[in-house]
Amino acid sequence: IEVHATKTPPASQIIPTFDRNRGAMLEFFHRAGHGINGTVSDAGTGEPVHAQVWVGPADWHSYTHSETGMYHRFYLPGTYSLTFRAPGYRDTTITDVVVPNSGDSAVTVDVALMPDVTAPLFGFRVMYAFYINTPSSNRTYPTRAIGPRDGVTYQLDAGKYIAIDMNRPIVNRTGTDFVVYRPTGTGTATVKVANHWEGPWTTIGTANAAETGFDLNTVGLDSARYVRLEAASAFHLDAIEGVNYTGVAGAEPSPLPAPHLSVARNPSAGVVRFLLDRPAPGTRVLIHDATGRRIETLAVTSRELNWNLRDTRGANVPAGVYFARLAGMERAPVRVVVTQ
Repeated sequence: IEVHATKTPPASQIIPTFDRNRGAMLEFFHRAGHGINGTVSDAGTGEPVHAQVWVGPADWHSYTHSETGMYHRFYLPGTYSLTFRAPGYRDTTITDVVVPNSGDSAVTVDVALMPDVTAPLFGFRVMYAFYINTPSSNRTYPTRAIGPRDGVTYQLDAGKYIAIDMNRPIVNRTGTDFVVYRPTGTGTATVKVANHWEGPWTTIGTANAAETGFDLNTVGLDSARYVRLEAASAFHLDAIEGVNYTGVAGAEPSPLPAPHLSVARNPSAGVVRFLLDRPAPGTRVLIHDATGRRIETLAVTSRELNWNLRDTRGANVPAGVYFARLAGMERAPVRVVVTQ
């Protein structure tokens, strides 16, 4: 957020500039928390899942955090539908999700996805794309090339390309390992694979039919995570799917992720209420002020924890921005707490 005309204003202007914009900045922090948030996990193990989150009616997507499974989408008050999708899991759709037009205008939707060994590996996210010749009537979107095949295509103009992350490696097994789907048109595209989004790329063949299969064994690769298509002529890409199962359901469970700390109401003019999904003995929440100084330590005894806006000496803390995090955990997320 830029609040001054220059990036290095005179020292005498810093405090007045802050004071002039303080209320607006706090309101910005407050409104950034509006919308839909939650955590996506594996129904069997409780592990976080890196998933796509599609929100209707706009039918646009974002992603959960790759390590924590958390997500947040800013949305105005209204009614929405959410579809959660990840390779190796059954899709889960939640309808009639209401973002309220009152209070903090936020709603939490936590989802546990059911593993499915028959669910295909599919294009998970677009790493980059260059697809339009100018001038062009092509108004398709690269995002239509991700997810399982659905008949909705993304058009690559001749000479253009797209690179897609499958989110987990396509593994070389007997026969066809992945399929490129082109439900309409007669275009062709060179197909390349790699294990890093920047390459080096190995050409595996040409997609030239409604369904073109590829075998990693033909190029001597054990696996490939990224797929790149380079169109020789207008190519309508529907999806890229791995033929073999992802193995999610058969994977050995790994240790549970760190507990998830959230703030129930933010900003707060009274008691700040923290929520913890898995309280463990000895867990503590550390509160720091804007300078980084620890001002309070709270012992966790249940899923809910209250901070009365006092420091370790029992004195009331002034209104402002504070930071809360779980003690003793690597990469523990920091929560911003705004007091009024």
